[in-house]
Amino acid sequence: MIWALTLVSAALATGCASGTILRHLPRSSGAPDYGALATPGFATLTALIGAVAGVLVGWQAAHPALWLALVVPGALQVCIDARTTWLPLRLSQPMWLASAVMIPMVWAVDAGAGLRALVGAVLTSVGFWLVWRLGGIGFGDVRLMGPVGAAAASESWQFLTAALMVGTALGACHGIMYRLAGNRGVFPYGPSLWAGPFVALLWP
Repeated sequence: MIWALTLVSAALATGCASGTILRHLPRSSGAPDYGALATPGFATLTALIGAVAGVLVGWQAAHPALWLALVVPGALQVCIDARTTWLPLRLSQPMWLASAVMIPMVWAVDAGAGLRALVGAVLTSVGFWLVWRLGGIGFGDVRLMGPVGAAAASESWQFLTAALMVGTALGACHGIMYRLAGNRGVFPYGPSLWAGPFVALLWP
């Protein structure tokens, strides 16, 4: 319950601060104007998605600390991706930092979960880096997968497998619908990959 309240509070605070964050995000070459997303509707959506994710984690996850990076600022990341197809590096960095801090903390109380989290982060990052090299995804998705792998693997190897399968399936369904709707070009894959572990938490 404490972790659920903590994560939900952090998610709501991030949603409230999203306008300021968006207006101050640095833009690399070709990046969209993140400040244009700074609307009450976007802030509400970000806060709601993060809060729901926080409740799920607090209710179901064995090691909620390792999910912090996905709930905050991960929810903001994927909301930006859904609107722009970009995952800003400046938001990926705190996600990695949160995972790097939490892995040793979890390791201290559950060595098995801590080791799985570390190995899971490395394996998913390397695996999706190889997919990126083949031209299948953007590099922002590669950066996202470290925290995803750490959180999911901390539960179990079976859970990591399920989370990746669900995320990939969601991405495939989204891609098909995106094309059937007549859209061309890239589509946001990050939200599906991010949602995979949360959907897997709903499984018994």
